[in-house]
Amino acid sequence: MTEALTRVYGPHRGAEELTHQLGLVFGELIRHVDEYRGAVIGFSGDAITCWFDGDDGLRATAASLAMQHAMVQFARIPLAGDEYVSLQVKTAVVVGPIRRFLVGDPDIQLIDAVAGETLDVLAEAERLTESGEVVVSEQIAQGAHDSLVVRAWRAGAGAERKFAVVERLDRTVERTPWPVLADDALAEHDVRAWVMPDVYDRLRQGLSAFLAEFRPATALFLSFRGIDYDRDADAGGKLDRFVRWVQAKIAAHEGSLIQLTIGDKGSSYLYAAFGAPVAHHDASARAVATALEIRLPPPDLAYVRDIRIGVTHGQMYAGAYGSPTRRTYGVLGAKTNLSARLMGKAAPGQILCDEEVAQRAGRTFRFASLGVVQVKGKSEPVPIFTPEERRSFGPGERAGAEEGPLVGRATDLAAFEQILDEAAARRGRVTFLEGEAGIGKSRVVHALIRLGRERGATVLVGAAQSGAQQLPYRAWRDAISTLLGLEETMDAQARRDQVAASLLAGAPSLQDRLPLLNDLLPLDAPESAATSALDPGARQSAVAELLVALLVSAAERAPLALVLEDAHWLDSLSWELAERVARALAGASARAWLLIVHRPLDAHHVGARRAAALQTLPRSHVMRLGPLSPDELVDLVAHRLAVSRERIPAAVADLMHERASGNPFIAEELLQTLQDQGLVTLEERQGVRSCRVSPQLAQGRFSLPDTLQGLILSRIDRLPADGQLVLKVAAVIGRLFTVAPLRDTLARLGWAERGVRPSLLRELTRRGFVVPEGIEHELKYLFRHVITHEVVYQTLLFAQRRQVHRAVAEWFERGDAGGRELAAVLAHHWSVAAEGNDDPETIERAGHYLLLAGGHGARLGAYPEAIAAYERAIALVPTTEAWATLRTRLHLQLGTVHEHLGAYGIAKEHLERALGLARSSAVETSEAQALDALGVIARRQGNYDEAERLSLDALAIAEARGDRAASARAWVQLGTLSAYRSGFDAATDQLLAALAIYEELDDRDGIAGCVNSLGVVATLREDFAAAMRYFERALDLARTTGDREGVGMYLSNLGVIAENRTDYVAAERYYAEGLEIAKEIDAKGLIVSVMLGLGDVAAATNRSLEAYIEYDEALHGAVDIGAMPQALLAVCGLALLDHRAGRIERAAERVGLVLAHPALNSEVEPRARTLLEELRGLMTPEDLAAATARGERLTLEGEAALT
Repeated sequence: MTEALTRVYGPHRGAEELTHQLGLVFGELIRHVDEYRGAVIGFSGDAITCWFDGDDGLRATAASLAMQHAMVQFARIPLAGDEYVSLQVKTAVVVGPIRRFLVGDPDIQLIDAVAGETLDVLAEAERLTESGEVVVSEQIAQGAHDSLVVRAWRAGAGAERKFAVVERLDRTVERTPWPVLADDALAEHDVRAWVMPDVYDRLRQGLSAFLAEFRPATALFLSFRGIDYDRDADAGGKLDRFVRWVQAKIAAHEGSLIQLTIGDKGSSYLYAAFGAPVAHHDASARAVATALEIRLPPPDLAYVRDIRIGVTHGQMYAGAYGSPTRRTYGVLGAKTNLSARLMGKAAPGQILCDEEVAQRAGRTFRFASLGVVQVKGKSEPVPIFTPEERRSFGPGERAGAEEGPLVGRATDLAAFEQILDEAAARRGRVTFLEGEAGIGKSRVVHALIRLGRERGATVLVGAAQSGAQQLPYRAWRDAISTLLGLEETMDAQARRDQVAASLLAGAPSLQDRLPLLNDLLPLDAPESAATSALDPGARQSAVAELLVALLVSAAERAPLALVLEDAHWLDSLSWELAERVARALAGASARAWLLIVHRPLDAHHVGARRAAALQTLPRSHVMRLGPLSPDELVDLVAHRLAVSRERIPAAVADLMHERASGNPFIAEELLQTLQDQGLVTLEERQGVRSCRVSPQLAQGRFSLPDTLQGLILSRIDRLPADGQLVLKVAAVIGRLFTVAPLRDTLARLGWAERGVRPSLLRELTRRGFVVPEGIEHELKYLFRHVITHEVVYQTLLFAQRRQVHRAVAEWFERGDAGGRELAAVLAHHWSVAAEGNDDPETIERAGHYLLLAGGHGARLGAYPEAIAAYERAIALVPTTEAWATLRTRLHLQLGTVHEHLGAYGIAKEHLERALGLARSSAVETSEAQALDALGVIARRQGNYDEAERLSLDALAIAEARGDRAASARAWVQLGTLSAYRSGFDAATDQLLAALAIYEELDDRDGIAGCVNSLGVVATLREDFAAAMRYFERALDLARTTGDREGVGMYLSNLGVIAENRTDYVAAERYYAEGLEIAKEIDAKGLIVSVMLGLGDVAAATNRSLEAYIEYDEALHGAVDIGAMPQALLAVCGLALLDHRAGRIERAAERVGLVLAHPALNSEVEPRARTLLEELRGLMTPEDLAAATARGERLTLEGEAALT
């Protein structure tokens, strides 16, 4: 099951799901053990050993049969998708003498253990037991022969023992459950000795819910022999002395002994974990050091022999599991199992490690490779290693020291100075500052801010935030607030007044466009006549125009530096605005510089295309921030400690060089850890501040985390429990958080009594986890570094995330949940709360807000965000009939968005799913809508008969159900099809019928689309005056309703009219405006249409090369999306160019292809016929017939491949 869960859910959630399922199973199993007055002695991964005191075997057998009956509910556990796993249990029951020992150091943990030959019999019985069976020893079967029904007998090894497979009990065994313990039944000092100290501290503080975490850890399994548990009277004492010795060795390296299991034939094993419950991300080195110390016991423990050890490292679930009455702390995961397997493969005295341990501990120990081994549960062989010795280093030498290329910050700042000088001389740049997490990008930006202001420049900084990609323009808010002189303490009216004053000073002609800044800032300014009529595309353009005007004005007053930090988290509209601003500033020769700061972007990143486009600008360049040099790391440490550079001890400087690898964030976290542990202290004598190191640090006798995650986790683990809790809840709220939702969430989760004390927040600030931000309505806090926020959040289990995200969502829900920004925030929190959750209310809320967020994104043309919202909702919503309505809506929306983007194949998949759901669940309005949308795709692909059938079906359903809107959509489709088939009178009648319905419903989007279609009919009739009136009316309506794609389409259609009137300047202007919108929203079908128009204009004005490029791109684009009528228009254009260039036969072949294609329509055919007539005068009838015949055998795909 471990491998299946890891494969389906990944290692993180897989480990958590494993523990969840184990908890459910153990809950059922232990419940029956309790009911028959048994006791769980110990856990061993997915097994338990139980004790039934004074039992002849019947109570244990009855409990076992009850367990098997309870396991029916786990026979088929559904996983993600269509996968499932089956869980079964096998139970072996024996009776006989047993020895029970209490071992271990009570200051660490007491352990209950059972041993003896009876366990050998139990192990033999277990090996003979199949899943789903209960097998008992011969002694039990014979003693209760009148009560047991035996299905079969099985012989043990050598046939010395027999075991019975029990079918059922023929008599009732009385259930005698344990009495419920009173709350004060056990004294605290009695309980304390049975629980690991770190676990006990958390439980005592009431934080059991957050005891469980997912974190990196190292597992160590050790098997041993040598104690005769049956015949040695001192067996208990020997085991106790050995366990205490091992506990001490493990504790010395700050690990934890998790489990002791006494096996059969004298073999026993111990399991220890390093890195949980307290993080040490040199956990592997600690585990290896422990293994080397305990593989050979001292002389007084010489009776212990055949020690074999396996060590592995990986992400694991660390926390409690079991039942409400009997629980244990475990560290579980795929690597736990592998560690046990490697222990089994090891020879006596040998330590076997996996590759990850060898890599992580390789700075401290030398390892020898032993090849690969095949282990149970792994499909591929596993590489194994063994530690040989601890590394030794000469004077000044350090483990892991690297002399790689280093880049000093002084060079970067010098480059910035030069760029600022160039900007002041109106030779501004676009700079991309790229660097890995923690490398110091923010520090460089802060230095730039100081440098720019010292040189009299205006520096504006905006930062994107993790999890805020669904909030359009969020990254621009701070920069624009600074530009306009806004302060967080201002109320809404004061902000509006300040913005109005800034506009008057910087862009007086655009004052009536102040409401546009609602899109970027919380102004709540009433829309003006000029802004309310703008569609989303025009509004974005207007916002960019206004912003550029303000920036250019500011740049005239002083050189301007505009910085966008953490751009790897920018939303698509913020990237688009960045590109618009960069191009406009470059075109205006403004005294401005745009700096975009980000981590490396992969090819699929939402900003990769925009960044690539910006990097093609003449004065655009990329700067990559590398690691600090050793000397610069020392300077950083000196600054942080406020001491002079020469007073930094060599031990500290060497440690920074060795461990930080030039990463300033790691260096600062490392320094903070040294101070927290007292290894580095500060003192002041006679006014001179000095840095002192402890003897442990000076002599190298210490151990510190060697990776970034380990550094942070180790510091978090040293916080008081309530500090850890506050950090985890804050991480769910976001990197930037306020106290109100933090306090409310703690209360909703039942931790109100802890509160959010100012002293606690001050302590978190003092320790460098958070920093206070500006005041708006209340004090805000920011995780000091995004990596800290990520690491804290990643420690939360998925179940904990669901719980806390829901509580946070409920707090935010009290606001205006319909607002664009809040809808996106709620979509984020509710969707995480719903992941892996079967609560209908949570799923419904997640689906609701994801639909809202997707709708907001689609209306703004932010299609990637819209698609992401819809797809996430589909992944969350169950596939059962009860959810058919919501799933239908989601598939319809996804299909519609993909259709707008020209992704017809994907669109059809979603629309057909919507249609199937609508039909199977009688979602009346959706069936006609899905048919209509499928008809649109069929028409655009040239499948006119299919389009007509779908539209007629949609019309029949709409008319039968009285769905007027659906009837109108179907009439528009049928009218468009009639026009394509030259049935212009019928088309006009059908479109007028649709128009009447839309006007009756006051559906302005529908009216606009219908009027546009009437314009298309008028164009095909060559009634260009009427067509222009229709298209202009449609354009006005689209701008009013915010139909951005409609605006682009209607502009393109106006270009067609201008072209037919030979007003090529106007035509090109219309097409250019339409193309800008089409590219911004990535509407591929519209892009192809506009390119065709631009090709026509270029051809008409004898710019053949430009025309060829436009037609060629249009042909490729049309074929890619399956828009065959548009592809035919492109081929017509290319044939015209062939004709003009004298390639007569090639032109005739292309005309033959067009006229023979099934997608031929009334728009394409006249062009092809006209060209054919011209060719008749240039070719003999025989040559023309042969060429067109060859063309009939061509394909559009083949033409696209040739051009």
